[in-house]
Amino acid sequence: ARRAANVSERRFVVPFGEHGALAIQAPDETIDVGPTVEIVQVLCLIAGSVLNRIRHEQQVREREDELQQRSRQLDRAERKTAVLESVVQATVSAKTLDALATAVCDCLAEEDCIEFAWMGQLDRAEMTVALQASAGSGRGYLDRTPVELDGNDEPTARAAPTATFR
Repeated sequence: ARRAANVSERRFVVPFGEHGALAIQAPDETIDVGPTVEIVQVLCLIAGSVLNRIRHEQQVREREDELQQRSRQLDRAERKTAVLESVVQATVSAKTLDALATAVCDCLAEEDCIEFAWMGQLDRAEMTVALQASAGSGRGYLDRTPVELDGNDEPTARAAPTATFR
Protein backbone atom coordinates (compact mmCIF):
# COMPACT_ATOMS: atom_id res chain seq x y z
CA ALA A 1 0.00 0.00 0.00
CA ARG A 2 2.90 2.36 0.79
CA ARG A 3 4.35 1.88 -2.71
CA ALA A 4 1.02 2.77 -4.35
CA ALA A 5 0.79 5.94 -2.26
CA ASN A 6 4.31 6.97 -3.24
CA VAL A 7 3.61 6.37 -6.93
CA SER A 8 0.56 8.60 -6.84
CA GLU A 9 2.54 11.30 -4.99
CA ARG A 10 5.20 11.15 -7.71
CA ARG A 11 2.68 12.14 -10.42
CA PHE A 12 2.01 15.79 -11.07
CA VAL A 13 -0.35 17.61 -13.36
CA VAL A 14 0.52 21.20 -14.18
CA PRO A 15 -2.07 23.29 -16.06
CA PHE A 16 -1.09 25.80 -18.73
CA GLY A 17 -3.97 28.23 -18.87
CA GLU A 18 -7.13 27.25 -20.69
CA HIS A 19 -5.11 25.17 -23.13
CA GLY A 20 -4.53 21.99 -21.21
CA ALA A 21 -2.21 20.41 -18.70
CA LEU A 22 1.08 18.64 -18.59
CA ALA A 23 1.31 15.41 -16.56
CA ILE A 24 4.63 14.17 -15.28
CA GLN A 25 5.68 11.27 -13.16
CA ALA A 26 8.97 10.74 -11.35
CA PRO A 27 10.61 7.43 -12.29
CA ASP A 28 11.91 6.74 -8.83
CA GLU A 29 10.74 7.73 -5.37
CA THR A 30 14.28 8.56 -4.32
CA ILE A 31 14.58 11.46 -6.80
CA ASP A 32 13.75 14.94 -5.51
CA VAL A 33 11.16 16.22 -8.01
CA GLY A 34 10.70 19.63 -6.37
CA PRO A 35 13.04 21.57 -8.72
CA THR A 36 11.69 19.71 -11.75
CA VAL A 37 8.08 20.53 -10.83
CA GLU A 38 9.04 24.21 -10.44
CA ILE A 39 10.65 24.21 -13.89
CA VAL A 40 7.61 22.49 -15.41
CA GLN A 41 5.32 25.06 -13.78
CA VAL A 42 7.35 27.92 -15.27
CA LEU A 43 7.39 26.21 -18.67
CA CYS A 44 3.62 25.72 -18.49
CA LEU A 45 3.14 29.41 -17.65
CA ILE A 46 5.25 30.33 -20.67
CA ALA A 47 3.44 27.84 -22.89
CA GLY A 48 0.06 29.20 -21.76
CA SER A 49 1.17 32.75 -22.50
CA VAL A 50 2.49 31.81 -25.93
CA LEU A 51 -0.71 29.97 -26.81
CA ASN A 52 -2.78 32.96 -25.64
CA ARG A 53 -0.67 35.26 -27.85
CA ILE A 54 -1.04 32.93 -30.84
CA ARG A 55 -4.81 32.77 -30.35
CA HIS A 56 -4.99 36.56 -30.04
CA GLU A 57 -2.89 37.07 -33.20
CA GLN A 58 -5.14 34.65 -35.08
CA GLN A 59 -8.23 36.56 -33.93
CA VAL A 60 -6.63 39.83 -35.04
CA ARG A 61 -5.83 38.35 -38.49
CA GLU A 62 -9.40 37.07 -38.81
CA ARG A 63 -10.77 40.51 -37.91
CA GLU A 64 -8.40 42.18 -40.38
CA ASP A 65 -9.51 39.77 -43.12
CA GLU A 66 -13.15 40.47 -42.29
CA LEU A 67 -12.53 44.23 -42.38
CA GLN A 68 -10.75 43.95 -45.73
CA GLN A 69 -13.64 41.93 -47.12
CA ARG A 70 -16.15 44.49 -45.85
CA SER A 71 -14.02 47.29 -47.30
CA ARG A 72 -14.02 45.57 -50.71
CA GLN A 73 -17.79 45.13 -50.48
CA LEU A 74 -18.20 48.80 -49.62
CA ASP A 75 -15.94 49.81 -52.52
CA ARG A 76 -18.03 47.69 -54.92
CA ALA A 77 -21.25 49.17 -53.55
CA GLU A 78 -19.85 52.70 -53.95
CA ARG A 79 -18.82 51.96 -57.56
CA LYS A 80 -22.27 50.55 -58.33
CA THR A 81 -23.90 53.60 -56.78
CA ALA A 82 -21.70 55.91 -58.85
CA VAL A 83 -22.61 54.02 -62.03
CA LEU A 84 -26.30 54.14 -61.15
CA GLU A 85 -26.05 57.87 -60.47
CA SER A 86 -24.40 58.37 -63.87
CA VAL A 87 -27.04 56.31 -65.62
CA VAL A 88 -29.86 58.15 -63.84
CA GLN A 89 -28.31 61.49 -64.79
CA ALA A 90 -28.01 60.31 -68.40
CA THR A 91 -31.63 59.17 -68.34
CA VAL A 92 -32.80 62.53 -67.08
CA SER A 93 -30.77 64.57 -69.57
CA ALA A 94 -31.31 62.39 -72.68
CA LYS A 95 -33.69 63.84 -75.26
CA THR A 96 -33.90 60.77 -77.51
CA LEU A 97 -33.71 57.01 -77.19
CA ASP A 98 -30.44 56.98 -79.15
CA ALA A 99 -28.95 59.62 -76.84
CA LEU A 100 -30.06 57.60 -73.82
CA ALA A 101 -28.57 54.36 -75.20
CA THR A 102 -25.28 56.11 -76.01
CA ALA A 103 -25.09 57.76 -72.57
CA VAL A 104 -25.82 54.49 -70.76
CA CYS A 105 -23.17 52.60 -72.76
CA ASP A 106 -20.66 55.39 -72.13
CA CYS A 107 -21.35 55.36 -68.38
CA LEU A 108 -20.90 51.61 -68.19
CA ALA A 109 -17.76 51.47 -70.37
CA GLU A 110 -16.06 54.05 -68.13
CA GLU A 111 -16.01 51.50 -65.32
CA ASP A 112 -12.80 49.52 -64.78
CA CYS A 113 -14.69 46.26 -64.51
CA ILE A 114 -16.55 46.74 -67.83
CA GLU A 115 -14.58 46.48 -71.05
CA PHE A 116 -17.44 46.93 -73.46
CA ALA A 117 -21.13 47.83 -73.40
CA TRP A 118 -23.67 47.87 -76.17
CA MET A 119 -27.40 48.23 -76.49
CA GLY A 120 -29.42 46.66 -79.20
CA GLN A 121 -32.96 47.02 -80.36
CA LEU A 122 -35.09 43.91 -80.68
CA ASP A 123 -36.98 43.47 -83.93
CA ARG A 124 -39.49 40.71 -83.26
CA ALA A 125 -40.72 40.65 -86.85
CA GLU A 126 -37.20 40.04 -88.21
CA MET A 127 -36.11 38.07 -85.10
CA THR A 128 -32.91 40.13 -84.80
CA VAL A 129 -31.24 42.50 -82.38
CA ALA A 130 -29.67 45.50 -84.14
CA LEU A 131 -26.99 47.79 -82.73
CA GLN A 132 -28.34 50.96 -81.18
CA ALA A 133 -25.30 52.24 -79.24
CA SER A 134 -21.92 50.99 -77.99
CA ALA A 135 -18.89 52.09 -76.01
CA GLY A 136 -15.63 50.47 -74.96
CA SER A 137 -13.00 48.34 -76.63
CA GLY A 138 -14.93 45.22 -77.66
CA ARG A 139 -16.40 46.55 -80.86
CA GLY A 140 -15.25 43.55 -82.91
CA TYR A 141 -18.14 41.74 -81.28
CA LEU A 142 -20.49 44.06 -83.15
CA ASP A 143 -19.20 42.89 -86.51
CA ARG A 144 -21.84 40.17 -86.20
CA THR A 145 -24.80 42.55 -85.82
CA PRO A 146 -27.60 42.40 -86.30
CA VAL A 147 -27.74 39.28 -84.15
CA GLU A 148 -30.10 36.65 -85.53
CA LEU A 149 -32.22 35.08 -82.81
CA ASP A 150 -33.38 31.85 -84.46
CA GLY A 151 -31.06 28.92 -83.80
CA ASN A 152 -28.30 31.10 -82.44
CA ASP A 153 -26.62 30.14 -79.15
CA GLU A 154 -24.94 33.55 -78.74
CA PRO A 155 -25.80 35.25 -75.38
CA THR A 156 -27.70 38.14 -76.99
CA ALA A 157 -29.78 35.69 -79.02
CA ARG A 158 -30.61 33.68 -75.91
CA ALA A 159 -31.42 36.72 -73.74
CA ALA A 160 -33.38 38.96 -76.11
CA PRO A 161 -36.54 36.87 -76.65
CA THR A 162 -36.95 36.16 -72.92
CA ALA A 163 -35.69 39.53 -71.63
CA THR A 164 -33.46 37.74 -69.13
CA PHE A 165 -29.87 38.46 -68.22
CA ARG A 166 -27.23 36.16 -69.81
